[in-house]
Amino acid sequence: AFWPTALCLGVMCILQATLNITLRLNFNLEAETDLLNTSFYNLTIDELRNTCTDLLKEKNRLHLDRDQLQIRNTNLGKERDEIKASNNNLVKEKDELTKNKDTLQRMFPKIVALISLGWIHFHSSLYYISTVKKSWGMSRVECKMNDADLVIINSKEEEDFIIKLLGNKSQAWVGLKMITGMEWKWVDDRKLSSG
Repeated sequence: AFWPTALCLGVMCILQATLNITLRLNFNLEAETDLLNTSFYNLTIDELRNTCTDLLKEKNRLHLDRDQLQIRNTNLGKERDEIKASNNNLVKEKDELTKNKDTLQRMFPKIVALISLGWIHFHSSLYYISTVKKSWGMSRVECKMNDADLVIINSKEEEDFIIKLLGNKSQAWVGLKMITGMEWKWVDDRKLSSG
């Protein structure tokens, strides 16, 4: 009865040792699995945080780029509109210059003829002092027959030129007409201003 008890006790010791080793291995395995899971979880969280941070930085950079592109687009639109307006102004100016050139070319022979008849050129106007005394109305009619009108004085410089042109002739008609008692207008309907 000793041997079977000893054998039983020996087998039980071996089983206990095996069970202890198995439990220990299982415990260690669970601990390592938990450690690995925790490490993986922490690593995944850190990677996700880093990725999220990188994505947020990229999003902010893209927003900044978009805002700068919108500002540039707005500025280019304004610049385009200014260039269009400038171009339109240049086209109008060119058309006006072409019209003026055509008018001058058409009028040039007449201007040369008038100058040869004693008309005097000053800036962009021609002046003629008649030697025949006439009334204001008849003088204006004569001017109109030559596609002209009585002189309208637009500047001090023009006034000085006319005074010099008249020389010792003390009387000449100008393009002023009386509207009412003390109101005078130039023949182009502008009011006479003092000074």
